[in-house]
Amino acid sequence: MNEALAGSDVLVLSAPGVASTQRMIGAEQLALLNDGAVVVNVARGQIIDEGALRNALASGKLRGAVLDVFDREPLDEASPFWSMPNVVITPHTSGFRASHWDEVTDLFTENLRRYQSEETLLNPVDPAAGY
Repeated sequence: MNEALAGSDVLVLSAPGVASTQRMIGAEQLALLNDGAVVVNVARGQIIDEGALRNALASGKLRGAVLDVFDREPLDEASPFWSMPNVVITPHTSGFRASHWDEVTDLFTENLRRYQSEETLLNPVDPAAGY
């Protein structure tokens, strides 16, 4: 991962929030990015060390960040992220699209039919993987 981060201008985080991804991005990884890089987190807040991210933004190492998720939600009113001019905060909606609810309803309806017919469900959760 560090090799991929070295020299990058944009880092988009979209990994699942499982044990192996906890604090996957810290000060060391952020330092590998090009000066002026941008971080986008649409994954889980626990993937990135928020203190390291704040420091990298405040120091100018990072040009900016777009944050849809946080370590603790809702984001505390006292969080410095709210007042940072180089941070865009979105309301944890990056996974939604115009057809989201129709697709979720269709999936639920199909899985209910499959469950009642004792068929294999679509998109089962793998407890060992954590998602």
